[in-house]
Order: sequence, then structure tokens, then C-alpha cells
Amino acid sequence: MCKHIKSAILALTNLVFELVIFALLEKRVRVLKSESAILMFTMKVCFFILISAIALTACKKEDAPDQERIRSVKIMRVTSVEAGTTRTLAGVVKSSEKSTLSFRVGGRISEVLVNNGDLVTKGQVLARLEDTEYRLQVHSAQANLDGALSKLSEMAATLQRQQKLKENDFVAQAAVEHALAAHQAALSGVKVAETALKNAQQDLESTQMTAPFNGTITARQIEPFMEIQAGLSALEVQNEQALEVEVLMPETLIHALQLGQAVAVDFPTLESAQLMGTITEIGAKAERGNAYLVRVKLANPSEDILTGMTAQLAFTFNKDSTDSRFLIPLSALDMRLPPKASAMHPDKGILYKIQEGRAHAVEVQIHAVRGNQLEISKGLQEGDRVITAGAPYLSDGQAVKIWQPTYNTAATIKQ
Repeated sequence: MCKHIKSAILALTNLVFELVIFALLEKRVRVLKSESAILMFTMKVCFFILISAIALTACKKEDAPDQERIRSVKIMRVTSVEAGTTRTLAGVVKSSEKSTLSFRVGGRISEVLVNNGDLVTKGQVLARLEDTEYRLQVHSAQANLDGALSKLSEMAATLQRQQKLKENDFVAQAAVEHALAAHQAALSGVKVAETALKNAQQDLESTQMTAPFNGTITARQIEPFMEIQAGLSALEVQNEQALEVEVLMPETLIHALQLGQAVAVDFPTLESAQLMGTITEIGAKAERGNAYLVRVKLANPSEDILTGMTAQLAFTFNKDSTDSRFLIPLSALDMRLPPKASAMHPDKGILYKIQEGRAHAVEVQIHAVRGNQLEISKGLQEGDRVITAGAPYLSDGQAVKIWQPTYNTAATIKQ
């Protein structure tokens, strides 16, 4: 455009000079009635020439060619991942080893030694009942056993005496049989007394509630001086190191699962908390929404993972595929440049690779979406450098440079 402006200014300048010269030659300067008018006319001409020169100078500067702009971009080097369709579902962390504790005998609670959230070890005493009555029962059973043993000893002596008399024909056979029956009855009485003593001792031991395994108290329904019947729930304990995740699997996918299948488990509320789990149970009965309950046991859970937390489980299906897959962030996709026939192929997209310092647009095949990442099946190769930030501002073949972070350094004071 500056070329046209320069041409117009030059033409006008030439025209002005021609008019001035023509006026002088024709002696028409008499129109200017005074020297001041002549001076004013001369100043106008000079001003016009000055403005024309400035315009020409500016146009020269504008006509200077612009340097190619090099844009900074972020990149990633792609690596292949395991092929297959991935489905992410939400589940809840549960304890795979938990128990509801109760007293085997009834009575009044004398003390409760734990609260909710307390860590307990196997065999630790958790609560006690008043045991006075049960101690008396043990003493009574012991006394009955002592009496039964004494009677058994007496009956044994009688039987022995009757047998000796029978050898000398001093008593009839009936007397011997009667003594033998009495001895057998005394022996049975001893066994009954021994059993009663064992039961009394077990009842006394049952007045103490102990932890069946190492774990955490998750519920407490009892208080001191409270009357409780045998078998009623008193405490709940669960093993925090034996955790699993319960998830409802849609009926369309339940047949693709296998016991022992590995599952990636992520916890949104915890940073860098990603574990592997194993499917330990696949439900055979549909729950709500025609979904089936699946349990995934966690391997080596950390102390930060608690029951009740939400977990994201990534199930991978169709692992038999041998095609390479690459995961790239959604930000790498250029939404401005839809591929050809995008309406017929919505699973295709455009992204940029860096080659020799320039961005080159490539069409890729999108196989699936994994969270905020795209699984690419075609268009990329192992080791390709893909632009992940800045794609919407690029064009094919544009010069780019890899963005390097800068850090503020501490100021130094010279002394």
C-alpha cells in the first residue's frame, strides 16, 4: 500500500512545482499582492514537501520485510502403552476383613477399654462383664466334680470288694452286677461334672471380649453398667491393611471380567496414590440398575487410604490387540483444523509433531478417551515429539522452539 502512496505524493509534488514554474513564467505572480503573500505561499509549498518526505520515510520503514515469528511450545515424547479398551468406574473402599463382636454370655458391662478409631492388636482385651456370678459357677462346678470323683472312688472300691466275695462264692452274681452298675453311674457322673466345669470356665473367660485380629475399632454400641444379652452386637473391628474396593459393573461388561484380573486403582483425593488391585469376586446377582457387584483387593495399601474413600478403577478389556497405542493430553488436539470428512470420521483429529524445528500437522486415529487423555492408534510412532501446549496458535510448517522454564534467582548484594 505504501507504494501507491509514494506514487501519489510524487505525482502531486511534480504538479505543484509545474504550477509554480508556469505561474512565474506567465508573470501571474501579480495575483500575490504583497511580499507577505508570496512568503506565505512559499511556506505552504515547503510544508507540503516536508510532509511528503515524512510519509515517504515511514513507508520505507513499513516496507521492510517482517522477520518470521518463532513460537514457544511444550512437547512430550510419546511411548506406547498397553492396547485395549479401558473403562473407568467409581467404587468405594471397604475392609475385606471385618468382624462384629459380641459377648457369648449376658450380664452387666463393667468396663469398656476402647473407643471408635482405636488401633487394637490380636488378643487385646476390649471390654469386660461383671464376672462374680460366673466365678461362683466355676467354684460350684469344681465342687460337683470333686463330689463325683469321691463317689467314683467309693463305687470302685465297692465293685472290687464284691468281685472278691464272688470269687469265694460269698455273694451272688447279682451283687457284683449291681456294684458294676453303680460304678458306671459314678463314672458318668464324673464326666458330667467335668463338662460342667469346662462350661463354667468358658463362660468366665467369655466375660472378656478380645480382638480377633489386628485392626481398628469402627463402631461401639456398649457403655459401662449397661445390661447386655448374649449375642448382641457390642463392637465392630476391621483390618485396615486388608482393603478392597467395591464397584458396580454394567451388565454389558460383566462377562469380560475374570477372577485374578489386574486393575489400576486411583484415589482422586490423594496425591500420587495409585495402586494395583486384583479382582477377587464377581457377583452373580444383579444389584441396582442391572449392575453386578465386583470386589477388587488392593495390593499394599498405604495408611492414607481409609474405608469409605472414593476410588477410580480402570478396567482394561480386549488386551489381545497387538497394535501400538499412545496416550496424549486433550490439549494436544487442534480443534481449529478438523480432518477431511470429519463428519464421516469423528474419531480422527489433527495434532502437531516437531521435526527439524518446525511444527508439522498430522492426522491421527483416536481409539478411545481415557479421562483427560486420548488413546491414539494410528498416526504416531514410538519416540515422536508431540506439541501438547500451543497447538491452537500454530500452522503447518511454522517455526517453533521448545519452551524452557525460567526460575527467579535470589538477588545478591555487593558489599
